[in-house]
Amino acid sequence: MNKNLFVLLTLLALSLAALLLHVADTPISFKGPPIKIGVVVPLSGDLAVHGNMALQGAWMAVEEINNGGILGGRKIHLEVRDSESNPAAAEALCRSLITEKNITAILAVADNASRQRMAAVTKKETIPLLYATDYDGGECDRHVFYYSEIPELSTVPMVSYLLATHGPGIFMFGQDTSWSRKIAAIATKHIHAEGGHVAGVEFTPHGAPDYSQVLQRIRESRAKALLLMPSGKDGTRFIHQFNTSPLKGVVTIAAVSFDESHLTEFSPGDLEGIHTCLHFMASLDRPETRAFVTRHKKHFPDSPYPPTHITEGSSSLMKMFASALNRAGSLDLRKAIELMPGTRVQGGNGIVTLRDDHHVNMHMVIGRFEQGKLVPVKSLGRVTPEDQCPSDT
Repeated sequence: MNKNLFVLLTLLALSLAALLLHVADTPISFKGPPIKIGVVVPLSGDLAVHGNMALQGAWMAVEEINNGGILGGRKIHLEVRDSESNPAAAEALCRSLITEKNITAILAVADNASRQRMAAVTKKETIPLLYATDYDGGECDRHVFYYSEIPELSTVPMVSYLLATHGPGIFMFGQDTSWSRKIAAIATKHIHAEGGHVAGVEFTPHGAPDYSQVLQRIRESRAKALLLMPSGKDGTRFIHQFNTSPLKGVVTIAAVSFDESHLTEFSPGDLEGIHTCLHFMASLDRPETRAFVTRHKKHFPDSPYPPTHITEGSSSLMKMFASALNRAGSLDLRKAIELMPGTRVQGGNGIVTLRDDHHVNMHMVIGRFEQGKLVPVKSLGRVTPEDQCPSDT
């Protein structure tokens, strides 16, 4: 068979499989104007790369949904807003989209503060918030759906891997934020449970220009592994300074949520040997991964990086919401919210199901940057975190 024809048939089969996992139930039986979904993401500021990854995934999902004949032929239209990596702006944009644009849901990637402020708005207005990037876990909100790598999915397996491959001592470093502190607390508990020890913990303010003292304390600890939690430009600055220190080649970094997009921020070799743990990597040797990467290249040929875990998460979560609307048979958002749990999609790395606690189980992979690429080094299979909702809710 012609290779190009085979690729096209594979893409078609995977797309149909993804759309038919749930949407074949009861299609929406009415026509009407486009269904509006708000996208509030940082397209500028420190977190701009995350926002652009999410927007790419949203556009991919819209193209698949609109061309797939679901929703009774009704189309989805995105109302895109730039939160500028600012929590106050994210909240204001969320509110204005709801009151002025008659949207049915909001897709977001953001920092903790932005997510929490947007969630307060969507809860009051009974609008679904589709959150498609990592956070520190433990939230339970009827109106928020998390396609997220919480610490039990990413940090805990990464810690186990470091203890098995680099000895019992792990140093931890992050920004002085609730996100970093919570991740460090979870990692500490797991390190102790596995018989390891915390070689040191450091937190610095956002925007700190110099990490020489932190690097010195890491060196003095004699730890061979570092769990790195700074995000955005802070993480970039730290790695640049780490690479010019005596620690380079001696201490292995495991960076929370690092992905292929970071390759655009460093010179070749600067990320060499850094580990991460994600649910999706563009280099995975799976048919659904190859199909997703091919579709991404078709839609975004000039993208400086391949699709990432945020691209895949945003796309899959959008399709989950479309499936719930389709089965609701209307734009009754209360019914759609009720139908979201249990929704399945063919993700970029296995089938993903939204749980009753509005989180997902994911097929996780430990990866390592090698020669300018992020490559898988250990497949962890399907990882199932604890229920994120307290028992009394």
